[in-house]
Amino acid sequence: PVPIGTDLTNLTPVITIYEDEGFTIEPESGVSQDFSDGPVIYTVSHETLPLSQDWEITVYEAVAGVKDFIHKSIKIYPNPANDILQFDVNNIDKIEIFVINRNLIILDLSPEYINISYLSEGVYIIRIYTKGKIYTEKLIITH
Repeated sequence: PVPIGTDLTNLTPVITIYEDEGFTIEPESGVSQDFSDGPVIYTVSHETLPLSQDWEITVYEAVAGVKDFIHKSIKIYPNPANDILQFDVNNIDKIEIFVINRNLIILDLSPEYINISYLSEGVYIIRIYTKGKIYTEKLIITH
């Protein structure tokens, strides 16, 4: 997570690897990356051994409080949620729900509601895509 208002299009991550042991990373550490369209894949490999591992890095704006998410034409409720997450929507292109620091678990392209009853209790990140803008919010699931 990064502070709200951070420019996700120009972040310069520094990733430490064991370079002296023959490992390399691509793209290189310390090079500016655009995280606004989603995760960036970093590949760590070894120069002589047949080892390679992809790491998916997702950057999102941290949100301090838990509350219903309301932004002009978007309302997502309730938060905390238990079985159904509802949306009063206007021009949402897609919605993604992530486990914090993990992979995408839900992708919905035309939501009015999403059944979340099968998800474990915990903290998630919900990302809403609308006409060229991306909104990110913390989502708490309780059963």
